[in-house]
Amino acid sequence: MRSALTMLFAAAVISGAMAATTPFYKTINRDNPGQRVKITNFLAPGKTSVFAFVSDYCSDCTRLKPMLKQLTQQRSDVVVLKVNVNRPGVRVIDYNSPVALQYGARDLPYFIIYNRDGALVSQGDAAYQTVMNMLHMAGIQ
Repeated sequence: MRSALTMLFAAAVISGAMAATTPFYKTINRDNPGQRVKITNFLAPGKTSVFAFVSDYCSDCTRLKPMLKQLTQQRSDVVVLKVNVNRPGVRVIDYNSPVALQYGARDLPYFIIYNRDGALVSQGDAAYQTVMNMLHMAGIQ
């Protein structure tokens, strides 16, 4: 059960303007998958930045991918930045990769959310619930 504070935060994030814009959805460590990365270097000023730690070997990650892309098409105030946890050659979810260990991604998909001012607002289970609420409020199934 989420706390009242988490629900208030989710409502604040969800209340962002709906608009069809150029999607902002990309993999930030495409050239160095699984390696450490400073995610704050990729914050989108003035937008909610959702970092999605994923693996091609995670069925939930694969299922959410088109929904997260759709979210960025509907919400001009949200960007989704994928972080691939898998190192080349690892054919299972790579929980021991440098980036997974760096951010404590022990269950995928794993989310970290920063607000439009660049302040960390949630991560892990709380961030997962916020993302699910954002998808629900946008009518994305």
